[in-house]
Amino acid sequence: MQELQALSEHCVQQLGIAVQVADAAAMSGAAQRQLLRQAWFVSSVQEFATWSSTEHAAGDDMEGQKYKWDIHQTNMPSTTIMLLGKLWQRAPAALKPSILPCFGHVLRRHFLLLQSKQNTVDGMDGPLQIFRQALCGEADQRTAACDALAAIFSALEAAAQEAPSSEGDWEAAVARATKTPAASEVVQRLSTLQPEFCLVLRDCATDSTATAATGAQCALQALSSMARLGVLHPASLVPELLAITMSHPSPRLRALAGKLFLRVSKSSPQVLMPVGSALRQAASNHSTTGASFGAVAPHGQWFTAACQAYSEVFDSKKTRRRFLRVVIDELVGLTGISGAEQETKETDLLPGLWKCELLMGLIVRLPVQTESELGDVLRTINRCLTLRVLPVLQDAHSAEHFERDLESRLDDHAAYDQATPCFYAGAMLMNALFDYMCTAAGDTVSERVLAGEAPRLRREECLEDRPLPVSFFKRQPPEFVGLILSRVAAASSRSDLLDFMVQEIPMDCRAFCGGPTGERKSRRVPAKASKMCSLVGLGMQASEVSPPATLNQAAAMAGA
Repeated sequence: MQELQALSEHCVQQLGIAVQVADAAAMSGAAQRQLLRQAWFVSSVQEFATWSSTEHAAGDDMEGQKYKWDIHQTNMPSTTIMLLGKLWQRAPAALKPSILPCFGHVLRRHFLLLQSKQNTVDGMDGPLQIFRQALCGEADQRTAACDALAAIFSALEAAAQEAPSSEGDWEAAVARATKTPAASEVVQRLSTLQPEFCLVLRDCATDSTATAATGAQCALQALSSMARLGVLHPASLVPELLAITMSHPSPRLRALAGKLFLRVSKSSPQVLMPVGSALRQAASNHSTTGASFGAVAPHGQWFTAACQAYSEVFDSKKTRRRFLRVVIDELVGLTGISGAEQETKETDLLPGLWKCELLMGLIVRLPVQTESELGDVLRTINRCLTLRVLPVLQDAHSAEHFERDLESRLDDHAAYDQATPCFYAGAMLMNALFDYMCTAAGDTVSERVLAGEAPRLRREECLEDRPLPVSFFKRQPPEFVGLILSRVAAASSRSDLLDFMVQEIPMDCRAFCGGPTGERKSRRVPAKASKMCSLVGLGMQASEVSPPATLNQAAAMAGA
């Protein structure tokens, strides 16, 4: 052991001389490789060598402060970190990914060097700042930094869980040291790198290279260790994890992200409610891959994590229905106005249409088990189509539509003037979803869950929460999503979109009239009700007003 320590001290001195006198950027390739070999050897020795083990053998109290004092007394690990920091600053960008594992070798054993007062050495950036710079750098640097940090977190986690086996054991001293305030400070400071880890996960979704995938896996391993150590902030991480599970092409990475997603969700179920940011991120990722519409919604592997969270994390009817309502509100929001812009650029159109597909796939795949949950979906779709889509369809179906050009007919219609392609896509998809779920549940069940559409049923029969029939769970994946979205994306004008919507949503459709298919009757809304719907129309948010459930109620409100 003494010979190894002497050799390590000699190598540290040689490395120090090489770093001080040499400019790594101006060195030849052979000289750079020799310098890296020295750095790797020195850092590996610092990881495995047991410094001052003879002095520890007879000691009784080996608390964290004693361990910290021994490090500074030998001064070898801190000197190595200082030399590696100087080498990092002077090395070219191509050499830096090979230097980062050296920091990991030293800090896996001597993690107390990451304390706050050790973050700078002789005015230079310390290891924590170097890792932060690397996580924001090139792909090779991000991967190497994530690998080193994952190893450091794993060492911290293993040391914190390891119980001291006997007196005088060096590993026991390290394990005991992790429970001191100094080691707790190290863990807290390393947890400040979570935003950088989220940036790595966000970038890997659009980078399909093996290097980016490896870096994302190491980042997920580090985040998992942070979760087990209790220093993870779930609110900022859950959207990134959910976006990966719904958009990344690698099944292994989706499985790792889904496992961490479920772990974090079980500790903090409330963080699952704002799913809008995750859907937007996943939609943006899909839009950059060039995939065709209809390639995601029919396949359940993209929604496995979200469905498991719905069935396992939410252990009460109230929380499940709340999450379901949040998802439905995202679907309803697609039929809102876009603001002052009347034309949507293609770069903005594709993410919106992909969000439509992800929402449809998620709602269809959620394990809805009771009639009350199905009723929430159907009644929300009925109200949204009645108040937001029906005013446009009324004018399109009128006789004047065939006497005048459609553009001039609806130029003064605010709803039509501000509608985007996502409005038409959302309206047609909701109508198709309504008919799809009613068909899967059966006419009797669909009539019962739509309490406002079945006045002849007793109130207690309508309010009874029954399990859905077996046929509902045997339904086939929807095929209409890709067809509708492809045609919306290929439309060249607003009039084409409106004509397509008129074809897909007839005035006597089930979503407007309700009830079983055989009992549907063609009903038209009076002019007063149509005017009322136009006023409420597209500018209404789902949370601002409680809309009427049926067309008869809308007409009654207008007449009153």
